[in-house]
Amino acid sequence: MYHILSSHCQKSNRQISDESFDGSKVQGGLHNWLINTIFAEFGNKMDANTFDELITDLQFLRVRSDYKNEVIEIDHAISAKNTARKTLNVLKRNFKT
Repeated sequence: MYHILSSHCQKSNRQISDESFDGSKVQGGLHNWLINTIFAEFGNKMDANTFDELITDLQFLRVRSDYKNEVIEIDHAISAKNTARKTLNVLKRNFKT
């Protein structure tokens, strides 16, 4: 998603660094800032909503795998991979470079 900020939004590395530092404090972390910033750049509302749903699913799975004392079953891992692939396709469709 940093690539989208630099190529599509034409932000310099310095701008991204400064904005992400400030934004992550206000928006509850770097991931939230990045997601919110990319979401605001969507021109297609339907794809923006799809991105929001998919990225929320990925966040949930990441929290489970990183912070919960749970074993991630193969079905959940495959689901996460498929969700990531769908998310990437939505991003590619909307932010061609």
